[in-house]
Amino acid sequence: MSNAYLIESNNAVVAIDTLMLVSEAEAMRAYIDKIAKPLVAVFITHAHPDHYNGTATLLNGLGDVPVISTEGVSQCIAKVITAKDTKWRPHFGDDWPRDILLPTRIVTDNSVLTFNGINYSVHELGPAESDSDLYIIVGNKKPVVFVGDVVFNQVHSFMNDGHSLLWLKSLDRLSSELKDIELLFTGHGQPGASLEVIEAQKNYLITYRRELSNLLASETQLTSLELKNSIEEKLSALFPNYDMIGFIAAGANAVAAEIISARLDSKTL
Repeated sequence: MSNAYLIESNNAVVAIDTLMLVSEAEAMRAYIDKIAKPLVAVFITHAHPDHYNGTATLLNGLGDVPVISTEGVSQCIAKVITAKDTKWRPHFGDDWPRDILLPTRIVTDNSVLTFNGINYSVHELGPAESDSDLYIIVGNKKPVVFVGDVVFNQVHSFMNDGHSLLWLKSLDRLSSELKDIELLFTGHGQPGASLEVIEAQKNYLITYRRELSNLLASETQLTSLELKNSIEEKLSALFPNYDMIGFIAAGANAVAAEIISARLDSKTL
C-alpha cells in the first residue's frame, strides 16, 4: 500500500522513497535494472520505514548514489531505527532489512537539484503526517509534485505521530504553493489532481478530529479500546471506500492526546 516512484529521463533514473521490505526493494531494484539506465539519486520524503527502509537493498552494489533528504528527516530516521527493528523484525523476519542507510546528502528548504536536465525542488514542511515531512516539485516546463504521506488518496490516514493540527496547516500551505501544479503523487493511493486531493485530505483530518472530539466530550467515559472501536466505526462509515481501515484506530490515542492538550491549554489562558 505504500508508494515509491522512479523518474526515468533520457539517460538516468531517480527514485523517490524505497519501500519497507527486502522483497519490495529487490523488486524495485529489478525494475531499475530492466530500465538499464543508471540510478543517480534517491530522495526520502519522511521517516516512516515503509518509505526509507529499502534504501540499502535498493543501492546494493551501485556505488556512491546520493540519498537526499533534509536534516529533520535524517534525524528522525536515526532515532527510530532500533525501535522499528525491535517491533517489526519478529513479524517480518529476514524480509526486514538488516542495514538501514541514512541520507547521505542533506539539503535545506527550497534547494533545487538537477539530474539529467530535470529539476528537483525540495520544500521542507516540518511535522505534519510524520515528525518531519517534505515535498518535491519535479520537472521544468510542466512540473509535478511528490508529497510523501502528507496526502493520502482514498486511504485512511496514518495519524500515530500526533501532529494533526500542524498537518492541516501544511495542507493549507500546499493549497497555496501548489495551485499551479496539476498532478500530485501521494505516499498512499493513486495520483490525483493536486488541489482536489489536498482538499480531500483536509476534509478527512477535520472529520477525524471532529468525530474523536465528540467521543471525548461524551458523558460516557470510554476506555482506550472503546475509543478506538468507536472512531473506527464512525470513520469507516463516513469513508466507506477508503483502504487501510486499521489506520483509523491506530492513531486514536495520539490525536486524542492532541485534543485533550489543546483543551487544557485553553483553560489556562
